[in-house]
Amino acid sequence: MQAASISADTSGAVSIVLRGDVDFTSSPAVLQTIRAGMPGDTVSSIRIDLADVGFMDSSGMGVMVQILRLAEEAGAVLEVEHPNRNVLDQLQLSGLAELLGLPATEPRWTSMPTTEIG
Repeated sequence: MQAASISADTSGAVSIVLRGDVDFTSSPAVLQTIRAGMPGDTVSSIRIDLADVGFMDSSGMGVMVQILRLAEEAGAVLEVEHPNRNVLDQLQLSGLAELLGLPATEPRWTSMPTTEIG
């Protein structure tokens, strides 16, 4: 199974589907697939589906930044869909969630009750 697939329709809407772990081992191939699949003409929107992403490290976040840059350069609307809770937490802690237009929620581990010792 490929870690990424990309398609575009005639209106310039690009759809990117990421799968599996987007990490230092898969990120170069993911970026290559995305760059090769981007249409040469007008891009009106880029939609990224993260439903099948189980894990994302800093290299995976770098992929997201590259896609954000592609959208900005094309003047396209960027939409990120279906991140699981772990991926969303990573994106929020890095500050990327807001840039990617994802809803603001508090990461799970910052809302855990604390116990004072002493």
